[in-house]
Amino acid sequence: MSEQKLSTIIYGDLSVTVHFDYQPEEPQTPTYPGSAPLIEMNAVYIGIEDIMPILSQKILGELADKCMESMVNDQ
Repeated sequence: MSEQKLSTIIYGDLSVTVHFDYQPEEPQTPTYPGSAPLIEMNAVYIGIEDIMPILSQKILGELADKCMESMVNDQ
């Protein structure tokens, strides 16, 4: 995994930068069941302040979805 960055908007007009790790899907083989793609959130910044600890699980889930969409669309 390598760290990725995504700039996006939350709460209608609040600009944040999300730092996350992305693990692409791994196909099934005869000896390995495969795995779904994975997003692991590292930080959510406004400027230099990491606000991830104060965000709700709902907002973090929405941000993870945006991160996944960005990775899928880039492929």
